[in-house]
Amino acid sequence: MPDSYFPRQAINWAHLDEPPVVRRLSIGWWGLPLAAGTVVRLLRAVVFSAGSTSVLTPIVYGALVVFITCGALTAHVGNFTVRQWTWRVPIFAALEALAESVVSLGLIVAGVEQLGSEQATVGQWPTIVVTILRDRLILLAVYATALAVVVEFVRYAFFKRADRVAMDTEAVEEVAQVTGEHGPI
Repeated sequence: MPDSYFPRQAINWAHLDEPPVVRRLSIGWWGLPLAAGTVVRLLRAVVFSAGSTSVLTPIVYGALVVFITCGALTAHVGNFTVRQWTWRVPIFAALEALAESVVSLGLIVAGVEQLGSEQATVGQWPTIVVTILRDRLILLAVYATALAVVVEFVRYAFFKRADRVAMDTEAVEEVAQVTGEHGPI
């Protein structure tokens, strides 16, 4: 056999096929929701322990929560079909709420977690967990529904345009066959 069929050096190609870290996190079940939940709760601890009395503080915090959680959800569900979102979104919300709840418990034990104007206690933690889960499920379900509508609309518009271009191409070819002329194609 000729030597040209066999490589002279063995190369490990696995590192070239492996997706980047952010993509691996977004595809996986636990990476983004746990990171988002942790960041959101730590951000809450920092913002509300600073003692700011400004009206803008909770508004800015709420906007950051929406941005972080919805951004993480978008990165996750963007890897899958819209049909799979119906079961992926609630699981994502539950995992995000779980991470946020665990961090909240740690902050309560450390004496840093605020509940209103008072320091939260371990006895109040179950109520905090239910509130977090409810809020995240509602936020992410509404956001995912709006995102799904936009995605389907864009796909419909894109494929409708693609069909129109295909029909225009077919029409030009048909005219060329009938007249015997070659048009712009």
